[in-house]
Amino acid sequence: MNASPDGINGLFGNPSDENHARIRKKLSPGFSDKALRENETILQTHIDQLVKRLIVSAGKPQDLLLQFDQTTFGITCHLAFGQPFDML
Repeated sequence: MNASPDGINGLFGNPSDENHARIRKKLSPGFSDKALRENETILQTHIDQLVKRLIVSAGKPQDLLLQFDQTTFGITCHLAFGQPFDML
């Protein structure tokens, strides 16, 4: 993979296998069974909001990419900052 234009690389765009492995190792505890179970309520709340939005908009054209992006952003912010941003 090529380096990003700004020279800053993340987990998926890192050209070095060594750096990718280092970053992945740091992030992996957040995706363990235990961590996911501990955060199940947060995840379920955001998924429920997504489903409600899709039901309300049923029969109308929808930008599903935007819906999923907003949902994952909401989950990420909630987990990172400990509170929802109520953006959905």
